[in-house]
Amino acid sequence: MKAATQIQRTPGIDEITHWLVAELSRRLRIDPKEIDVTYEIAGYGLDSRQAIRITASLEDWLGRKLSPTLLWEYPTVSELAEFLSQPESDEGCGN
Repeated sequence: MKAATQIQRTPGIDEITHWLVAELSRRLRIDPKEIDVTYEIAGYGLDSRQAIRITASLEDWLGRKLSPTLLWEYPTVSELAEFLSQPESDEGCGN
């Protein structure tokens, strides 16, 4: 059971980029070196189920609520990492 209160963290772009590349690599079973952070994530064959699972993992890691459509709102690793490195706001959280 998850704790009701999570500690929010706002890591930097590099840390988020590394996390996203590792997560995509693991879930899509591709070499991390093959992931271009400026290429659309969906272009690697990511389906909606995988996108929602990645978003849920991001929520757990960052300790904040995120929109289930986040990977389509910020379609590249670099765009997503830049957004997520900003302090939490209502934008992109599905509120």
